[in-house]
Amino acid sequence: MSIDYLAIAPILAAGLGALAALAVDLAAPLRIRTTAVFGTALIAATASLAAALALVGERRATFCTEFEPGLSSCSYQVDGLTVRLAILLTAAAFGTLLLSVAYARERDLPPGEYCVLILASLTGALTLVGARDLITLLVALETLTLPTYALVGLRRRQRASAEAAIKYLLV
Repeated sequence: MSIDYLAIAPILAAGLGALAALAVDLAAPLRIRTTAVFGTALIAATASLAAALALVGERRATFCTEFEPGLSSCSYQVDGLTVRLAILLTAAAFGTLLLSVAYARERDLPPGEYCVLILASLTGALTLVGARDLITLLVALETLTLPTYALVGLRRRQRASAEAAIKYLLV
């Protein structure tokens, strides 16, 4: 089984960007932490958007298993709809991160956790749009939704935030 890294480049950019934002959050001095973490997350979203734009007009498949000669099944495929949705999702994540910088400073949100959760959710969404088998679909859906539960409850000092997160998880 061979892996087409160009087909999964937007996913890799978002996932590695989440790890980079986490590392910057751990290493950056407190006075520049918010700027550094959001800058890293915006660079990751931009890289993911650029990778998605590089796939325009492409038809690719990866994680393929051949059952018989000429009969194969692929777990992830890139086509026109996948590329359009990937561009839309990465642009939305970029806009969300860009508009959230001032809000995070005003409301004292933890920038590292916020950016990591947004990028992790983007990773799941990008995987979901190209999923072509049930296990990939389920893993992508969980990777998309689990960070959103944490995002709802991110404002720890507010009781309503915790209550909303529990209700969202139960529903």
